[in-house]
Amino acid sequence: MSSYITYEMFGALGNGVADDLPAIVAAHAEANRLHLLVKAKPGATYYLSPKGLTATVQTSVDWTGAKFIIDDVDCECITAPIFRVASAQQPLPLDVHTMHDGQTQLNNPQGCDLFVIVKNERHMDYIRKGLNRDNGHTRTDVFVLRADGELSSPLSFDFDEITSICAYPIDAERITLTGGEFTTIANQAESKYNYHSRNIHIIRSNVEVGGITHFVTGEKDHGAPYIGFVQLENCARVTVRDCTFTAHRIYDTIGSAGLPVPMGSYDIRADRTADITSAKIQAFTRAMIPG
Repeated sequence: MSSYITYEMFGALGNGVADDLPAIVAAHAEANRLHLLVKAKPGATYYLSPKGLTATVQTSVDWTGAKFIIDDVDCECITAPIFRVASAQQPLPLDVHTMHDGQTQLNNPQGCDLFVIVKNERHMDYIRKGLNRDNGHTRTDVFVLRADGELSSPLSFDFDEITSICAYPIDAERITLTGGEFTTIANQAESKYNYHSRNIHIIRSNVEVGGITHFVTGEKDHGAPYIGFVQLENCARVTVRDCTFTAHRIYDTIGSAGLPVPMGSYDIRADRTADITSAKIQAFTRAMIPG
């Protein structure tokens, strides 16, 4: 038996024309089942169609020497990532009802390190004023709760009431995503808040992303914004290093005050994360993009 899985084993051609997305999804499903590394073929160019398919990644991946073309024109599902790096573990219960600003200790009956998200949905913070005003966001804090009950960093808010708390086990095994050149053919959708996320979506802790390059091509005078090509969410202890990201064109839409506002568009993004490390990150402006 091979010690790793390839996309070609599941029908990928890597010629830049045939749709390789179904084969990539199937390859990762088998790698997860057998707990094997996935390796792309150096020199291959994998075309990923606008189909609403997502490859779930639970093992390390080596994309070194391969290229990927992500076609975002007329996507079937704009919120379906190309790769979702996820844990096979389920959240564990924590019986906590209040916490306080600056708290550094919390009883941990689970005996393992946890990534914790705590919320009070009855308290709103970060209320935005101006042309894109909103009513704020649910009070939220995140932290790593070590097995000995120590928080990785002091709590930032008072929680007189906790309406929800989620504790995710941090996997002991580190997953690595290495290499690969990705080019997104930009969407040409209506310029409004319909964020596209055909990306690498990491919702697992203990991951390293290294040597990935992302370019953007095909931008027009209109288009929808992007949530981030590498998107970290609800995770901890992730390292992003030696990567290249590309700036996106900024489009205007009508804001909540009924007047034009620019929409933020991102190539790397982190939401509800802790203990994130970045090193040697390079950014291209649109004028610097090759070709």
